[in-house]
Amino acid sequence: MQLPALLAPTLADLTVSPDGLALGSELVLAVGQPVSRGVSVGIVDYDENACGEMYGGDAWVSAFGPGEDTFTVVQDEGEDTPIQAINVWSDEVVTVEGIGVGSTADELEAAYPSLEPVGSLGSPCGD
Repeated sequence: MQLPALLAPTLADLTVSPDGLALGSELVLAVGQPVSRGVSVGIVDYDENACGEMYGGDAWVSAFGPGEDTFTVVQDEGEDTPIQAINVWSDEVVTVEGIGVGSTADELEAAYPSLEPVGSLGSPCGD
């Protein structure tokens, strides 16, 4: 008997929160923690040339395609440094409340009435 192939997750399988990115109920990219290789397989890949000549250095990148179309992981240089933020660019990745890229300010305020702005961390490769 042949077992069915495991299905790789899709962007739509991910949810985002202030804690990071989750796949189902499992947090696979946690803000404040380094990328966990065992948990994050298929979600991010480590690319030693991700930041190109302009910034130099390396970064964890989305396994789903270019970061500007999916999400980027912001951290100090080095693959074992804690994640500072996750910038989501795809409208497929939403919160459990359904808020994501393309949601209106009214929808955001209705889902998170006590939300307050905290600033910006920039890009995964520097300013």
